[in-house]
Amino acid sequence: MLASRRPVVDATLRVTGYRIAYSQNGLAADRAGAVLKLLDDAMSVIGGDEPYESRVAHLPISRESLLAVGVPPVRPDRVILRLDYTEARDPALEKVLDRLVYRGYSLELDGLPGPDFDLRLLDAFGTVEIDFATWTGAEITAVLPKIFERRARPLATNVSDHDQFEWACSQGFDLFDGPF
Repeated sequence: MLASRRPVVDATLRVTGYRIAYSQNGLAADRAGAVLKLLDDAMSVIGGDEPYESRVAHLPISRESLLAVGVPPVRPDRVILRLDYTEARDPALEKVLDRLVYRGYSLELDGLPGPDFDLRLLDAFGTVEIDFATWTGAEITAVLPKIFERRARPLATNVSDHDQFEWACSQGFDLFDGPF
């Protein structure tokens, strides 16, 4: 497996976690054993040593992985499970997502199609990624009140420069990722 991490920072530029990306390199993601190995390998990317203890992995997980494994064998305080919007809408996942939330896992909604997404998902998903590379400023401004109203936390992804970072801060974002 090939894995990488990108820092997620807060408004003071303190690293709060890492967005994990990985390539499965031939692992069958629909088999429970392969999923468990994949989770273990991905978690090793952020390390278990003391400097990383307070940081979490924003770990992508697929519909197939959740259906194969259910509740992953990773401490809920060490991960935020990232799920693609299209997969999160699958009714087959509803009970699995409820179990994860009940057990204390944080969920992050990724790959939103735009500002007209299904807000009911925010009952389970506490973090919502807003991709600054694909959304306009007007779309971001329009959707933020809906996100805050649902007590979810927006994460500004693909923030390209310091001006975008400053603008995002002024809009109420407190989590950021990108080359800025």
